[in-house]
Amino acid sequence: MSNGHPCEQVMSKAIKVAHQARASGNYKIGAVVVDGRMELLSSAFTELNSEPDPTAHAEMLALRRTCSRPCMSV
Repeated sequence: MSNGHPCEQVMSKAIKVAHQARASGNYKIGAVVVDGRMELLSSAFTELNSEPDPTAHAEMLALRRTCSRPCMSV
């Protein structure tokens, strides 16, 4: 990621994920989930063209991946 502001770093990651979506034949949409310290918890891209799931939107997939992670103590 870039060395800029944490928000820029997160956005840069989302854009990279979006490019992966396009490379796999999907809409160029990426999503990331970060915690309060701006640490990446998960990322995903829209898979509507490659999966038979109408809810396979980037943000839904990223949230599902975050929720499937083991719980961490804060």
